[in-house]
Amino acid sequence: MYWRIKKIGPKDIMKQYGIHAALAISLLFNVFALIKIGSGRPITKEQNLQFDQFARKVTQNLLDATYITYEESIAHLLTQVQQSEIQKLRANEILPRTADEAKAQLRQLRDIKMVTAVRIESVNVSSPNSQGLIPVEVKGQFVKHSAEGLDGPRDFCFRYLIGQKGTTQELGVASIQEIPVGSQTTQ
Repeated sequence: MYWRIKKIGPKDIMKQYGIHAALAISLLFNVFALIKIGSGRPITKEQNLQFDQFARKVTQNLLDATYITYEESIAHLLTQVQQSEIQKLRANEILPRTADEAKAQLRQLRDIKMVTAVRIESVNVSSPNSQGLIPVEVKGQFVKHSAEGLDGPRDFCFRYLIGQKGTTQELGVASIQEIPVGSQTTQ
């Protein structure tokens, strides 16, 4: 009959409306993920200061060839920079490839009493990119002085892509790019 009452259970509801529920959950998850990433959202003053200070520390460690602090700077770099970038720095002979190479470099720096002075002139923190990483550009000069004489001053300009490591709030460098001094950069 037309007016017959049909018993509907959870199984019947899932058959009929299950795909709609799955799509709604997926849509909510994607909206939440977009909000959390915050692409294009401006960063706060506290975050700006945090990224500024972190970029200064990384730059100092990257350019440090002072025989007193060399080992410490290398150890800090290994924790501040993503592993793929560390491999690139080692391949370009900016970082020592092995522990023996690091000891030899330190011995050489001690023998000539190398001291490095780094002056950071500007740090430009930009808004997050499409991957949620923060582009930071650091410009300045550095000078190396040793028993052999003075080397510099030399200008430098680095662009870092900085993000958070895993689930911690710790910052890490995902990419390091050396920019030729005097060239204009666009974001």
